[in-house]
Amino acid sequence: MMFHAMLSTLVRQLSLPQECLHEQGLDLQAGPFSLHIRERDQLVTLFIPLGDIQTPSLAAMADWPVLQLSRGSEQSTLLWSREWLDKLDVEILINLVSRMLHQAEALTLDNIQVDTRQPHGIPATIRG
Repeated sequence: MMFHAMLSTLVRQLSLPQECLHEQGLDLQAGPFSLHIRERDQLVTLFIPLGDIQTPSLAAMADWPVLQLSRGSEQSTLLWSREWLDKLDVEILINLVSRMLHQAEALTLDNIQVDTRQPHGIPATIRG
């Protein structure tokens, strides 16, 4: 399945706003997290910037595709995963998006200041 067709199906199946789709991929605001999906040279990358958090070992997250944590030069942490386009389908992508958002939530739980005026939950269609 082509990348943009897969993203369109993902948006439709999860009842996400069409505005999150664009020429380069998908940008989704899910609660306090900003999920980005891009493709280059048949390699699909999903990433969520997490800010300055403590980075534990992700050894317990052995599901495929593997989730990774990287520290940037500005003390910013990035949760990401990468897989070849031909190894993905919509169901795997939905599962991966759900895993990433749940892991981002778990990693930042102690680092996020909860504002009681705004709900920060992950959309129910992604909670899986």
